[in-house]
Amino acid sequence: VVALDGPAHGASPGATTDPLDFAVHLAEVGRELGPLAGIIGHSMGGASTILAIQRGLQVERVVLISAPSSLFGVVERFAQIMQLPAPVAARYFDLMNERVGVDRSAMDVATVIQGITLPGLIFHDPEDAEVPFTDAQAIVAAWPTAQLRVVTGRGHRRILLAPEVVSEATAFLTSKVPSQGPAR
Repeated sequence: VVALDGPAHGASPGATTDPLDFAVHLAEVGRELGPLAGIIGHSMGGASTILAIQRGLQVERVVLISAPSSLFGVVERFAQIMQLPAPVAARYFDLMNERVGVDRSAMDVATVIQGITLPGLIFHDPEDAEVPFTDAQAIVAAWPTAQLRVVTGRGHRRILLAPEVVSEATAFLTSKVPSQGPAR
């Protein structure tokens, strides 16, 4: 088991990061350790996991918990919550695009995931106030080898401690799957 302390998180250096930067680092860790048996990503970590797979992270199974289907969608929701005027929101999007150096489609998890054939398990609470349940539905619709598990009454963060999430994710990640090579 490996727990990643991503860029600008915990004891890792840096003051800022973004999901693409996190994905690049995650892919590097995967290259260092070799193919992974499984990975769990929560919220933006789930989005970064998919972007890392697109960038070569080798993993046999994926669990996403409360992950957004679009990183720009997250920014759009932030702009709405903050009631940013349209010109300010547009400039914010431009700055984000300049910072990560990719276009919107490259940051759209539901688009990127279409080419992924790995088994996936997705947990989401319909009452999640941070990432809408429709995001989980969009991911599952674009990822035919993924299954959606609805977890009610837990919200965005407490879902991580839900006994059914812990037990199902553990069973999913430890079950036997056809191997694409050695895994850790």
